[in-house]
Amino acid sequence: MAKKTVFQVIDNADVINLGIEDGVYYGVCASSSLDEIATVLVTEDIEKYQEVEELLVNETTSDLTTVKKGFVLPGCSVSADRLKEAAKEHSITITNDYESADFILTDGMITADCRNEKYPTSKLLVEWTNGYVINDLKNSVLDYVEATGNTVLWDDRCNQYWNLSNFDYESAPYTCYILTGLAVNLATKIKGGEMNVIEVDTLLSSSANIQPLTKQLVNDMIGMLNCADDREMVGALLPTIDYRKTPALMWQLACKLRGKDYYWPRNKDIKYWWAVANIDQLGYMCAEEAVIHYDKLGKLDSENFKMLEPICREEISISNRSLYVFRVAVNPKWRKYLTNKTKTNE
Repeated sequence: MAKKTVFQVIDNADVINLGIEDGVYYGVCASSSLDEIATVLVTEDIEKYQEVEELLVNETTSDLTTVKKGFVLPGCSVSADRLKEAAKEHSITITNDYESADFILTDGMITADCRNEKYPTSKLLVEWTNGYVINDLKNSVLDYVEATGNTVLWDDRCNQYWNLSNFDYESAPYTCYILTGLAVNLATKIKGGEMNVIEVDTLLSSSANIQPLTKQLVNDMIGMLNCADDREMVGALLPTIDYRKTPALMWQLACKLRGKDYYWPRNKDIKYWWAVANIDQLGYMCAEEAVIHYDKLGKLDSENFKMLEPICREEISISNRSLYVFRVAVNPKWRKYLTNKTKTNE
């Protein structure tokens, strides 16, 4: 049974299968105390790096009836409890052993861009810029270098214990595209058709706990936000709301939620919903901007336009009213939404 860590053993045959011809092995610090050094694959070929990323994030099926056992990628932004609960509704089990899984669950956030920072030990792929490698036998590097012959990437944690000037070091390639063993192993399975990829949102949105946003629910949550005792209830409700529908109501809710995510600073499920629902961007749009935004996304229909247009009208500001009379009319471009023929594109 494989351990749930990104640092898995890398098979050279898998590296060849993925077409990575310039790959070299580096050691990276896998613990804050620097007593554990793990091996990763480094390439300068951005195209191969991106191909692996695409394999790990592009959904291969949305049919939950075709899968039985899922592996959640490390660092997932949704809590394990919520994913297990949603999976259970479809008779799917969640496992920590990727070797026994027939699909992976991904939120798409599997990469990190770093510049001499602490190495991100939960990311499958890392873009490391302008770094150094140490290649002499000192401290905890000794056993690793003797055992593998690999140089070790210097990161910010090393500065807590060591001084770079005391080591024999050299520059790493300016941009290192780092692939962990887990990334290589999973990409190989996916490429070979042994494993599917399902987006976290596909699983969550199929849950019976997901509910549509209604005007009454918006009003109720806005009222509860004003009471400290009720905010936890709002926090429990938010991840269950289907953000993909009722765009006009989502905009209204976002306007009331903006800047208030500090109410739930440690709730992973709220953070995930907040991001995918685009609360921060929506919350700072005026009604007219929301209309244009949803129209570009293909999510605007007559019902939602008619909810937003009166708010747009209220925001009109006209000077010189003492001398002139003005008549407001909807621009011909938008008049198609004044009929009841358009339907929401979900």
